[in-house]
Amino acid sequence: MKPQQYHRVADEMSEQSLKQFLAGLKQQVDNHIAKLPAHEVFLTQYLG
Repeated sequence: MKPQQYHRVADEMSEQSLKQFLAGLKQQVDNHIAKLPAHEVFLTQYLG
């Protein structure tokens, strides 16, 4: 898969800086996902 476009700020960052930024973003997403209930628990809570 290849994006059709990307944000130009990526061209201004070094490869290492971009990798660190993306790793930090992934960590934030992972932290939020870890707080969510399991799918089965979610369905039980909202569907009974």
